[in-house]
Amino acid sequence: MIKDTLDSLGKWWNERTSSPLYATFAVTVILANWDIFYTLFWESETKFTTPRVEYVRYVLLADINFWELLHRFCLPVLSTYLIIKFLPRLSDWAFDVSQDFYYERLQKSDERKTKYLNKTAKEAVEQEKAVEVIEEVYSNGFKEFEKSKYFGDFGHFVYAALERKRLSWLDVEIVIYYRIQEIVKVDKAGLVDFTEKGNYFLKEYSNKYADMLGNTLKKAEFMYRKSIEF
Repeated sequence: MIKDTLDSLGKWWNERTSSPLYATFAVTVILANWDIFYTLFWESETKFTTPRVEYVRYVLLADINFWELLHRFCLPVLSTYLIIKFLPRLSDWAFDVSQDFYYERLQKSDERKTKYLNKTAKEAVEQEKAVEVIEEVYSNGFKEFEKSKYFGDFGHFVYAALERKRLSWLDVEIVIYYRIQEIVKVDKAGLVDFTEKGNYFLKEYSNKYADMLGNTLKKAEFMYRKSIEF
């Protein structure tokens, strides 16, 4: 019997404390009557000549009128009703707004990602086309270079670039031709290096004229050693 009574009281207490209705009403009552609760629980006792309950009854609630009654008791009821009724709707609205904002951000992120990928793909295609155009220009240039009377001297420049030597043994006219054709560049120290065009020519020359290149390298080394003897 006692256990059943205690269980019933526990169930009743759990329902009251877990329900948002009672908690909301309690908070609104405290807010609307804050002076009463402050006087009863926090005000210093030295300020009173009578018990606090009597002070509340005969001072704070002595001349209570309609508007004060409305403020102290009716306002908490109305506030509780409005909060219980409209707060969930406000919460749902806020959730919907946050979800809309979240998915809008995702959509914008996807759009930017797609735009970036399209731009990158477009740039890659343009770069690939540019490389093809440059290679075609270099290929035509190499065909013209094959007809030049200075074509056979290419190995001398390969030797000078590999060994980091000055082209002191080669005729100046030949060096000028290679520089004008932008096959090689010569720094202030007189050292030779191949340009982008020259590297393409070197690849084509090595593939097509490997034997000629080997013989020219030997000839260049011989001419270099002979030039430094004097």
